[in-house]
Amino acid sequence: MYKKILTIFIIIIVLIISIVLIQYIKTPRSFPADLQIEYSWGACMMDWGRNNLTINSSGDVNLRSQRGLISEESNYNFSNNDILSIYQQIVKNNFFELDEKYHNPDILDGSCSSLKIIADDKEHIVSISNVKNRSINKITQKMLDILEDKDSDWQDSLNKVEIKTCNEARVACEVGDSFQNIPCESWISSCQGVESD
Repeated sequence: MYKKILTIFIIIIVLIISIVLIQYIKTPRSFPADLQIEYSWGACMMDWGRNNLTINSSGDVNLRSQRGLISEESNYNFSNNDILSIYQQIVKNNFFELDEKYHNPDILDGSCSSLKIIADDKEHIVSISNVKNRSINKITQKMLDILEDKDSDWQDSLNKVEIKTCNEARVACEVGDSFQNIPCESWISSCQGVESD
């Protein structure tokens, strides 16, 4: 009886060690020189707001947020360790084996996202609308966590720009018929629901 328990215990230990070693071997220690990532997310209706995050292997990061007529753009720099940790998530979650589209056909608008990655001369795009995909969520959350570490206010920046720009548009439209060469009717529509200061 004791021998059987010991044998089972040894088999379990060997299996655990094997799984850990396989994960270790599969985890990349570097990222491809041609790595490019583009993550776009927001409302399916473009006018309601979209965010676009691009990252390249040099660590150059661009975040562009747009809501109606208002846009905000910020640049950041990710370290090699940041890029490597993102790439490890890409590999760990088998991004290049995922389907090209995941969507809920019962919802016409709602939230949409797409993730495009180029690595080792391969390009793959995954589009998602109104569903959750665990693999994509893990990859994109890693990117957003690193962005949050670099700039904890990044999510608030568009709101601040939106309020400021809409206030300027309101003032300009009180005396004229356009702001930034865009008719006041468009600004009124775009700024509807945006608070004033």
